[in-house]
Amino acid sequence: MTSKKVLIFILALLLSSCSSKHNKPKSSQSSKSKTAAKPVAPKPAAPKPTFGPTTPNEKAFADATEKMGLDGISGTHFYSVDWSGDGYTDLVYLPLHYSVPKFLKYSPKYQKFLPIKYNPFGKVIRGSYLVFVDLNKDSVLDVIVGTLNQKTELEKEPIRIFKGSHKPHYDLQEMSTGIKVASASSSIIPFDYDLDGNLDLFVTSWYDFTESPLRPKLLPDKILKGDGNFKFQNVSYLLTDENKFRKSTGKYTNAVASFGASICDVDQNGFPDILSASSAGMANRLWMNLYDRKHKDRVFKNYAKEANLEADDEGQFDAKGGGNSFYLNCSDYNDDKLIDIAVGELFHSYDNEQRDRSSILTGSQFAFPPKFIRTEYHKDDGSGSWSQGDRRASWVDLDSDGYLDLIVDNSGFPPKSRLIYFKQESDRSFADQAEAFGINFTNPSGTVITDFNRDGYADIISGQTNVRESEIKPRIFAFENQAKNKRRFRVILRGIKSNYHGIGATIKVTTSKRTITRVVQSVAGNLPSQNEEGEFITLFKDEDIAKIKVTWPYLTLNTPEKREVYTKTYIKSLRPFVGKNLIVLCENGRVYGDRVKSCNE
Repeated sequence: MTSKKVLIFILALLLSSCSSKHNKPKSSQSSKSKTAAKPVAPKPAAPKPTFGPTTPNEKAFADATEKMGLDGISGTHFYSVDWSGDGYTDLVYLPLHYSVPKFLKYSPKYQKFLPIKYNPFGKVIRGSYLVFVDLNKDSVLDVIVGTLNQKTELEKEPIRIFKGSHKPHYDLQEMSTGIKVASASSSIIPFDYDLDGNLDLFVTSWYDFTESPLRPKLLPDKILKGDGNFKFQNVSYLLTDENKFRKSTGKYTNAVASFGASICDVDQNGFPDILSASSAGMANRLWMNLYDRKHKDRVFKNYAKEANLEADDEGQFDAKGGGNSFYLNCSDYNDDKLIDIAVGELFHSYDNEQRDRSSILTGSQFAFPPKFIRTEYHKDDGSGSWSQGDRRASWVDLDSDGYLDLIVDNSGFPPKSRLIYFKQESDRSFADQAEAFGINFTNPSGTVITDFNRDGYADIISGQTNVRESEIKPRIFAFENQAKNKRRFRVILRGIKSNYHGIGATIKVTTSKRTITRVVQSVAGNLPSQNEEGEFITLFKDEDIAKIKVTWPYLTLNTPEKREVYTKTYIKSLRPFVGKNLIVLCENGRVYGDRVKSCNE
């Protein structure tokens, strides 16, 4: 018998043995054992994720979307501004990330937002983001239209500026500004770097795909000096070493992928400094505003490394060891008179552990340069696979308990990425209470802080997008604050020689127990939305207000030997305003309990 036949024979025996074994009659069993086995129940289907906010444990916010006339529409960026000039805060929104702005007007009669029947631009204007600001001090909001100028934009446009007027209604006329080059501007921040009373612009530059989609260029950030009449001059040479160019490679050697910015008087000398957030692991920037005696001009020098701001301790040893930063927002959250900064990062599940996480940078010294203690955080639910995209944030005392909170748009990775409400506790720690307060919905976009019902408490307007989740129906959320603490007020500034909204000013509220510090700015972050103007302040039950000191963005004396920043202290007649919805502080010392267009009235 051949070996092949032997193998077949052996296999046949094995199969026969197995068949006999399994078909062998079983011994007699009880009737109970002969009953049929019960079928195995199928595993229950995984519950579908909830994309809207969960039911709040505390009645802190109520969904007022329909009540405010915002049901049935969707948006990605929001601008809570009084564009109509009637003293009521209106709303503008971009339906998509690059789209035509939609204008809504607040109706006191119906107490909601209503669409208008005309286009203030007079023609179709598309943009990636807007900035509403009074550039010529006529108390009417002008509009800056920014375009990221990437592959998806229909037209590559430079920064465009439109002058606002109220004759007969709100109209916007495009101005000749001297800005001609279409660049990949991810953020435009109004500020007055030399305190001459005229607003200037800081412009961040992201990746430029103009020459090659496969090899984008990095371009330097820019400072555009304004003359108060819509003309701007490029003075980017003030950014020390930012414009270094190497002819052999055709590259700006110090340029980074800047994706967001904000202003803040970090060293509290009256002059606004610049915080610039970088993506792709590149170093963040802290541009300190200094006086150069040699050139007799203001200059900006980067102190991010010395301040522990450019990256975390591990990332500082690698040119691209930082994070994908979206924002650097400043305030003084712990009332110690030192500036603190919130840093927002995008972190993918596949990123290495050295990539920077979102952080709170706590100010640690009064000496120059400033320094920060970094505390990183992330929203990992323990599943082992997670991504986080902290794209926008605002400091605000959201629950009116006297402690400054932080609200964050963690978006883009559903169902885990949700609106975060870091409530500050009395021991100065932070805990996410968004679920308890009923605002933890998925994929928030462009969240703004406003007071749409004019009761003096901070409300929220935000968009919900369907990025990476087609089951989400895009919509807008309007959350009405249910807080009832009466020891609160909101401060608004009105400049005369300084810029109209007091952008760049520092407000210090001194009480019997502490000093509360707020920094005034119009917009912050990447592709910015715009909060309603005003700083929400709440006093503790056992403290009284003593004074408010405002460092205005204006120089009363400017010589090579001495520079004096204008400050004004408000003492008289403040106490009756506590508990009111609004306090307007004028540069000339007047105090109003309601909105005013001019402090000279």
